[in-house]
Amino acid sequence: QLEVLEDRLEEMVHPRLSDALSNRKVDAVQDLRQILIRIGFKSVELQYTKIHLKPIRKLWEEFDSRQRASKLASEKHDADRLSSTADSSSHVPYLSFSSWLPNFYDEVLLYLEQEWKWCMVAFPDDYKTLVPKLLIETMSALGASFVSRINLATGDVVPETRALAKGVLDILSGDMTKGIKVQTK
Repeated sequence: QLEVLEDRLEEMVHPRLSDALSNRKVDAVQDLRQILIRIGFKSVELQYTKIHLKPIRKLWEEFDSRQRASKLASEKHDADRLSSTADSSSHVPYLSFSSWLPNFYDEVLLYLEQEWKWCMVAFPDDYKTLVPKLLIETMSALGASFVSRINLATGDVVPETRALAKGVLDILSGDMTKGIKVQTK
């Protein structure tokens, strides 16, 4: 019976804790954390990282959104140019991943500094583990798309690399035009 009551209490506390973490309500976070500790939960780490991973992930995904917008604007610009009604104000400039990445890192660093300061007040005993855990979880969540973007970006650095990549893909897909001879040594 006590276990059932603890589970119900936990179910009542978690939404309030999420709200308090999201809205940076230090007193509420500390009170709710104490309730969870009393019923056997040692940390709010999972809840904290879940809430604060979202803004960093959103920042990361903004690059894709910007690239899609740039591509759509470019296609629209090309279509408008072909129909002689070009409107250059709708053109979104292309931003390479290698140009965007330092800004992303600056934003993440700023966010983590703010989190560090807030956690020092809200979690004086846990801030030294919470913020590094947030960074670890962030990099884990972004890992696959990070590798993919790096691979794409390094292919864009040198035109020859792009040509090589296209050639390799053409060979692998069997999509080579007739008359092309492949040198073998």
